[in-house]
Amino acid sequence: MDPFTRRELLTLAATQQSLFTVGQAAALGITPGAFRKSARSGWVRRVRVGVYAVEGHEPSPRERLDGRAVVGEANDMEIRDGR
Repeated sequence: MDPFTRRELLTLAATQQSLFTVGQAAALGITPGAFRKSARSGWVRRVRVGVYAVEGHEPSPRERLDGRAVVGEANDMEIRDGR
């Protein structure tokens, strides 16, 4: 993943408790291969199906709940965008 795209993902995640969805990453142009490489390297960590946290974000008891909110918001955006 190039540095510009990484910065874009960090900026997005910063607005969502350091969380993001796979769909949001794809919308930024992050390919599945680049995403898998980031996960293997530890730069991102799976929180729940489809939701990841960026490196440096400590897990919290609310994280799973926040992850559900991120998924819900992403789904709402897709519905509003007509996807």
